[in-house]
Amino acid sequence: MGKKINENEHKAISRHEIKLSLNELISNAKRLLKPIGLLYFIHRTHRLVEIIKALDKNNFSIKKIILSIQLKIINQL
Repeated sequence: MGKKINENEHKAISRHEIKLSLNELISNAKRLLKPIGLLYFIHRTHRLVEIIKALDKNNFSIKKIILSIQLKIINQL
């Protein structure tokens, strides 16, 4: 049983990898960013390893990872 894809085409494209895969997104970001350009990601943690591998493959260096649980703890202080 797969995920239900939204009937609204625009929402489906934005929420699922229909027209652009994660690897394509990262390789295009590498091509389009200036040498000291920044790339920010908000994504689900179950794909973190895949994202890190794709970033590494495209010679991105990860400077910081903030998990949402960390933000909840910080906001409670």
